[in-house]
Amino acid sequence: MGRFFPIAVYVILIGVGIAIQRPAHKPGPRPPASRDVFIYAPVLASHVGSLLAPPLEALIEKPPFDPFRFSLGALLFLVALAIRGVAIRALGDKYVHQGKYLDTFELVADGIYKYIRHPIYFSNLLLAVACPLMLSAKYSYAFSALYILFTVVGMFREESRLAARFPEYRRYASKTKRFIPGLF
Repeated sequence: MGRFFPIAVYVILIGVGIAIQRPAHKPGPRPPASRDVFIYAPVLASHVGSLLAPPLEALIEKPPFDPFRFSLGALLFLVALAIRGVAIRALGDKYVHQGKYLDTFELVADGIYKYIRHPIYFSNLLLAVACPLMLSAKYSYAFSALYILFTVVGMFREESRLAARFPEYRRYASKTKRFIPGLF
């Protein structure tokens, strides 16, 4: 198997991920959204790095193709995309991309959000592990580690914002785990 096969599959999966990002509905008029700029810039930069570094590293370093790592990484990638798609569908017209918040919507606590509080963050963390794993790109884990760090910081900042905005959030958070139902 040539070294371009895993990179081609990787690029296709990234394309599918971008397509899933788009909401299925046509958003109507929306109120202005605010952005947590403090955390958005480092999250975006490390996310782009965690997606671009593995194929670049694979092209430069030319690691041997490892079918087990590739398959495991691809499986994690697909699981992450599935979780993300289900979460975006559960949010419906409340889904806002790129670190923006709409202060006029109610708390979403049904669908996948009934079981975990942060399915999109969880899918992002899975992607951060899956991308370098697929391409055996060991140096790219540095970007993934930064991305995971900034994502977790952003998640805690979002939780504080949600707790301040929605009085029922603390009760919801006490009975719903962040990422893995019943565990964490």
